Amino acid sequence: MSGSSRLFSLLSVAMAVLLLTTPAAAADASSEIDFSADATPNPQYGVQLTKATHNASWDSPLRYENNDGELVLADAEVNDSVDNPYSFYPTHVDAADFGAFPVDKENVSALDANEWTVNESNTAGTVTLMSDSPASDIDGVRFSTTSQTSGDVAVFEFSNFSIDSDIQKKHLATAVDVAELDAGAVVELRAVDDDGDYYAAEINASRTSGSNLIANATGSGYVFQEQMGQMDLVTAGDGSVGTLESVQVVVRDGDADVTMSMLNLEKLSKYKLGTRLENTDDDELETVDVYEKNASGTLAVNELSSLGSWASSAAIKGLTFDANFTAERLDAEDVDVEFKETGNKYPGYFGTVTVQYRMALPDVYDLDYQFPALTDEQSVTRDRVLSVELAEGVSESTAFEDIESWTDKTALYTSLNASVTLDDTVQPGQDTVIKYEYKVTEDQYDAMQPSALGGAGFSSGDGGWFSFLSGFTNWIAAGLATIAATVGIASKRSGA
Repeated sequence: MSGSSRLFSLLSVAMAVLLLTTPAAAADASSEIDFSADATPNPQYGVQLTKATHNASWDSPLRYENNDGELVLADAEVNDSVDNPYSFYPTHVDAADFGAFPVDKENVSALDANEWTVNESNTAGTVTLMSDSPASDIDGVRFSTTSQTSGDVAVFEFSNFSIDSDIQKKHLATAVDVAELDAGAVVELRAVDDDGDYYAAEINASRTSGSNLIANATGSGYVFQEQMGQMDLVTAGDGSVGTLESVQVVVRDGDADVTMSMLNLEKLSKYKLGTRLENTDDDELETVDVYEKNASGTLAVNELSSLGSWASSAAIKGLTFDANFTAERLDAEDVDVEFKETGNKYPGYFGTVTVQYRMALPDVYDLDYQFPALTDEQSVTRDRVLSVELAEGVSESTAFEDIESWTDKTALYTSLNASVTLDDTVQPGQDTVIKYEYKVTEDQYDAMQPSALGGAGFSSGDGGWFSFLSGFTNWIAAGLATIAATVGIASKRSGA
């Protein structure tokens, strides 16, 4: 093939590519806006978001299951202004390892109430043992007593295991929720050897500290882990630890109601619950590993990825964090933009931009919102604001141009960077449209244009023939640049 024929073929291909791609880009430009521009408004729903279930294997905390059972990603971002944004109850985590003890026996779990026995010979009260879920779908075993008084003792026992090696290197680990604890009651968790000697940790309202204290009040989310070699051995046999043969939960001198959702006596290391950013001693935030929790309430961590390997496929029930559902993350169909060059209509300004966003919090079973509010940060000075309007309860099928009922919010926009609350009575699932009309300088006008065409789109609203011609000229220039680049690359490859 001759050089001229080759060049003609390349030009034909390049022109075809241009005709196919450029109109599409121009069409997209009419319904999008560049959010990197300072003047572009970016309203948001700020919420405290709680997910019914978060699987630690998901790629993002914003991933959730919709009402059709599909995994979707929320149009939101985690509020990174919070040092430790993610919070949950460690006792509300469905982790296979939490109920795997004893690990050498299939179909046996210390969290199965059927594996426990009750000795109530030393109590006049009522003793209850049952399987229970501290949260939905979480395995647990519940120990409770009623009408016990001073001197009464109830003993719950699990003995379907045996540990005869490295006992002092292993950890007594448990996670519990305490629903009831009488002022004088003591609950002991004992790891007992074959002749009665034992290590013990306590739930005791009369204590405030101690390395073997699990909790001293009612509440949820307690986690205790201690190496047994670091604990005192209580002598009830020969005074030296032999083979561990049982775990006992002993309730004495009053009533208690405790649900256990994790138990393990075989780990040589502790379960890592995550990391936190804390000011430890020098006014600088430092990353601190968390292994225990001896106060009621949720545990807050800075990264979900900081949970130990035990959580690789765990399901966290009730994961909570602050999130912002922003206009920047909307689909193109939920954004409408119109640019107009206005000539001398507004002296000192190049044109106007009208921006509309259709926004809604997803109304799904797995998501719960606290303190939802639609807020904004004013992106231009007051003199540039022509109007800001809000339309609530808009039908999803209503086109932007067909919306008739608006509430004027212009008076809220007083100064650049001002914080504005547009709606503090947000209803999930309800579509709201926010409409802005701003006067802008030429720099702002160009910067807000969609980046795909760098502010030189074929269409320019109804800015007139010269605006159209300018856009058309830029379109041709962009096309010639594309053709030149295509020909140049192809010529180099062909050696022409």
